[in-house]
Amino acid sequence: MFASICWLLWKNRNKHVFEKVINSPDVIRRQAANLIQRIEAASSARVLGTDATLRRHRQEIKWEHPSQGWVALNSDGSVVNGQAAVGGVLRDENGRLIRAFSMKLGEVSITRSELEGIVKGLQVAWNEGLRCIIVQTDSQTAIKLIKEAENRHPHFLLVQEARRLLALDWQVQLLHVYREGNFVTDYLASAGHKVQQGIHFLEEPDPMLKYWLYFDLIGVETPRMVVS
Repeated sequence: MFASICWLLWKNRNKHVFEKVINSPDVIRRQAANLIQRIEAASSARVLGTDATLRRHRQEIKWEHPSQGWVALNSDGSVVNGQAAVGGVLRDENGRLIRAFSMKLGEVSITRSELEGIVKGLQVAWNEGLRCIIVQTDSQTAIKLIKEAENRHPHFLLVQEARRLLALDWQVQLLHVYREGNFVTDYLASAGHKVQQGIHFLEEPDPMLKYWLYFDLIGVETPRMVVS
């Protein structure tokens, strides 16, 4: 109980600092009780050797080419020392680079940066005249917010802009991918910390970006333990 409450208090503090949301003591107590039940259930399953211990398995992850006629928009956010940046890349079904960008945001949360990456990527795709887009992001939180967030959420204005873009006259799909299938934008987001505030398009890929693009193009797989 002590360890669970300490962990949840730390998470609650971070949520308050970065997202201006804070839970009441009653909510934290309920969360702690739920966490303890989950820990006990997991421990019991491991001791008893039930099927619960078999739900994780190794899976080879790689970047997924979009279907013919579609364009993949990969985006990612990064926060280092309180400073956020995003990266995004547009590629066709053959892995050909259409557009790549990095953007420094300043002091915002990782959730805000993930949403900013998706929104900025959609804006770039629309301006490029692309009309069949599959958004690949490793942020399940961002996808959930775009689908479900209400107007009380601190990032609702950004969510609203994402929804406006999705409602335009085009086809857009939101897809969660693992980080191992999103290395290009992980690199671009990291590069965003080194540029001036605002968006920067890479007219000519640097050697490291070329490496990661080729990494995806030939379908290099990276192992990950995933839940069935």
